Amino acid sequence: MNQIKIRPELMVIDVLQESFDIHEIGNRRFMYCPQTGRLILGFESCGKDMSLSHAKEHMLSNVEEPFDAFVRGWIGTNKREYKDGVIHFAPSVLSTSPLFDLAFCAIEVFRLNGARGKTVIRGLGNCWEQNFEEVFTNGQM
Repeated sequence: MNQIKIRPELMVIDVLQESFDIHEIGNRRFMYCPQTGRLILGFESCGKDMSLSHAKEHMLSNVEEPFDAFVRGWIGTNKREYKDGVIHFAPSVLSTSPLFDLAFCAIEVFRLNGARGKTVIRGLGNCWEQNFEEVFTNGQM
């Protein structure tokens, strides 16, 4: 697998062929399509300013998959406020949602690329915020 460096511009990553370090991500939107293994990382944002929408970044990425094939959110360390990272699904994905399996696939991709026990996961399952390790040990999923 080819390890790539995270850059501040919009990136499209084929997670079936490329790996990355989640801890290099400061604050950016993500979109993940489990059917193709394509991960779109939006432009790196300063502070809380995410001026482009998921839809706009999807369009700018020039990917072939339709927008609705992607589970979406934002990810990062937010200038090291979250030293182990945060994965925030937006919109939230309840365990009864048809998107739940897609979101869980995204969690697996992030696990393979550096998410660890204290990585915060928001908006997934029946609990608003939990640590990565709790997602699997408490049966929240």
